[in-house]
Formats: sequence, C-alpha cells, structure tokens
Amino acid sequence: MPNLIRLFLLMTATFSAATAFGYCDASRTIRESFAAGDYTSVELNALAGGLEVRGRSGSDVIEFEGHACTDEDRYLDRLTLDIDRQDGVLKLTVIIPYNAPDFHADYATMDVILTLPADLPVSVRDSSGDLSIENAATTLIDDSSGDIRVRNARADLTILDSSGDINVRNNLGAIEIEDSSGDIYLRDTAGKVTIHRDSSGSIEITGTGADVAVENDGSGEIEIDETRGNVTIGNAGSGDITIRDAGGDVVVESHGSGHLRVENVNGALTVEHKGSGGIRTSGIGGQIRLPEYSER
Repeated sequence: MPNLIRLFLLMTATFSAATAFGYCDASRTIRESFAAGDYTSVELNALAGGLEVRGRSGSDVIEFEGHACTDEDRYLDRLTLDIDRQDGVLKLTVIIPYNAPDFHADYATMDVILTLPADLPVSVRDSSGDLSIENAATTLIDDSSGDIRVRNARADLTILDSSGDINVRNNLGAIEIEDSSGDIYLRDTAGKVTIHRDSSGSIEITGTGADVAVENDGSGEIEIDETRGNVTIGNAGSGDITIRDAGGDVVVESHGSGHLRVENVNGALTVEHKGSGGIRTSGIGGQIRLPEYSER
C-alpha cells in the first residue's frame, strides 16, 4: 500500500510539472547591454511577466535580460525588445503582439531583469506580474496589476497602481502614490509621503523623516507611526485610523465610520469633521480641537 501511495504522488507531481511547463514549450533569452555614460535616464516598458530592476553602485553598464516564453514555437521570435535612443533617454520596450490578427498564442510572457548604475534615473511601466526594485534611482512606477516591492530607492518616487500590494522600504526621497486596490506598506522614508488616492486596502506608514498626507482613502485601516513631520488625513471613508508618535501637528479633515486613535503627538490635533466612529486621544502636546464629544 505505501508503494502505491508513493507511485500515485509521483505520477501526480509529474503530471503537474508537465502541465506547468506546457505553457512554456518555447523560450529564449534576449540580452542587451549599453554604455551608461551615453544616457541621462532609462525608460522601461514591460508587459506580462515578472520584472526586476537592480541598481549597482559604481557600475557603468546598463544590462537588459528578458526571458521570453510562449506555448507555441512559431510565435517565439515575435516576442522581442524595441530599443529607442532619444535626447539622452534609453527607451526599452518589450514587444508581445497580443492584438495582432495573426498572433494566437494562448500563453506569452517575458520575464525581465534590468541592471543599471544605482544613480541613473529609471522609470518603469508594467502591465501584469510582480515587480521588484532594489538600490535604483526609480522615479516612476506605473503598474496595472501585481505586487510592487521597492527597497533602498534613491530618488523621489511616484507610484501609479491599479491592483496589488505596494511595499516600499528605505526610500531616500519623497513618495507619491495613487492606488486603486491593494495594501500599502511604507517604512523608513526620508522625504514627504503623499497618498493622493487609495480606493481600498489598508495603509501602514512607519518611520518618515518629513510630512505624511493621505488625501483620499475609500476603505481600509490607516496606521501611521513615528513621523517627524505633520500628519494630514483628508477624506477618510471606512476603516480605523491610528496615529502614533508624530513630531508635528495632526489634522484629520473628514473622519468616516471607523475609530480614530491619536497618541503621543508633539503638536496640535485638529479633527474638522467627525463621522460615526469614536475618537480617543492621549499624549497630545498642543491644542486639541474636536467637533463633538470624544473619548480621551
């Protein structure tokens, strides 16, 4: 009986592997390199597939590596890279002709690894798949779906995201975010943090060296800890709000249905409009201005 079980598990694993690899019956790797000194910035436009951007201190080379994969060999050569050089900008665009009338692949992706000098500005546009960036001077991430992970970014960063979690740590510049769905985690940011819009998903911000502003939040909890500057919450929908250890003033313009808890603030606390949730405060260094009854 044990032998039959082992045989069944082996057959199941083999079948699963064959099914998985069947999606990638044909594959090839595209490699390109460029002298970094010839360019002032890089623009990368990727499509379906994983994406990694790696910055290297002291490097003078830009390297692109794309792993193209499709379920039919006849379409493989049509997964390509377009290279455009204009006014000092290197534009790299992944080509997968999904909309071509004679392209009928059921599966076609290109996983991309871009390596470049750590101080060379780079902007990234991606349609689907997870995105990982480390030690790069990333200025823009425009992503449709998939999780975003950024570590040790070296420039002011704007993130435009439709769906998927956003996780940023150790950013040397400011951060601006517009997000439709997915959780947002920000930790150890030197510059100002501005979340212009977050439709759904929780927000956690810890350790910022400047002001924090959440302008519009639809639903989901907001937690802000250890901020040296001011904290401003604009229009908050549903979900609890917790603010701790703020170095400046705290202003909540519109508080929705969740509870508001504010602790250990060096400056003043102002709540302009209160919703159905309760308000609790402690350790406020400045004046407290609340519209109605609150628990303190």
